[in-house]
Amino acid sequence: MRSEIMLDPRLLTFLAIVEEESYTKAAVRLSMTQPGLSHQMKQLEEIYDVKLFHYENRRISLTEEGMVFRKYAESLLYQEKMMKKELENLKKKRKKYYFGATLTLGEYTLAPHLKCFYDTFSDVEFSLMVDNTKVLLSKLQTGHLDFALIEGIVDKALYQVTLLKEVPFILVVGEEHRLSGRKEVSMEELLSETLLVREEGSGSRKVLETGLSTINFSIRGFERVIDIGNIGLLKKLTEQGAGISFMYKDAVLSELSSGRLKEISVKNLRMVREFSFVTQPENLQNMEFQRFYSFLKSVLS
Repeated sequence: MRSEIMLDPRLLTFLAIVEEESYTKAAVRLSMTQPGLSHQMKQLEEIYDVKLFHYENRRISLTEEGMVFRKYAESLLYQEKMMKKELENLKKKRKKYYFGATLTLGEYTLAPHLKCFYDTFSDVEFSLMVDNTKVLLSKLQTGHLDFALIEGIVDKALYQVTLLKEVPFILVVGEEHRLSGRKEVSMEELLSETLLVREEGSGSRKVLETGLSTINFSIRGFERVIDIGNIGLLKKLTEQGAGISFMYKDAVLSELSSGRLKEISVKNLRMVREFSFVTQPENLQNMEFQRFYSFLKSVLS
């Protein structure tokens, strides 16, 4: 195995094939010929003495060696982006960081403290993106975000994950709902209800799916399920009695206080999830991010 430069163009070719799951589509994306792509992949396999892809019925998939190769190829490209960004920051009076927050955390937990955060770090420029967990982790993986504030479940084998706070994930109904006067219900009593739930890819949905699975239930067991990608609309529909919903308590504090929504315990089901500060494990700026984390930890806890 001979040594290669870190940012070999063949890495980009390899990752394009992986992402497109097709030599043809990758060739179009990279404005290359398919023989050219095949030649580059053959070179990589010879250099590292491995087979990167399985080929079956005109479909390609990664071998075990290919999956390892992908992990390190993505890491190298991520580091190159971070290096470029850091060098660009040296030319500016202020450094600029891009960070993301999941919807509940960004719109409800973080929002009251955001001005203070910006004022505290007035020597830094920030760009904030609010989206669901799947999108933010993808942006973090590709280097488009420097760090992210994530609700729910994050693979700690892939990211550096540091706890900000723990938040209950609760069942809520409208004040006129038939169950609104109850303190506790069983899951069996809920299955005839319409479940209002966040969209696929959201951290909240994943938390609910995982929680229900611990007591041998699933979202599919409800009489009717409606996906909603906006937390404000989800709350409004729940208030109006369109269905029941599970949400982070931080997102409904105002509604619970005013009585527009009612919290009900579910027998044998207790869901508490982490709100976390997430970065790439190999990010060389992690030490600098400690001051951001320390501030957020102090105001959110």
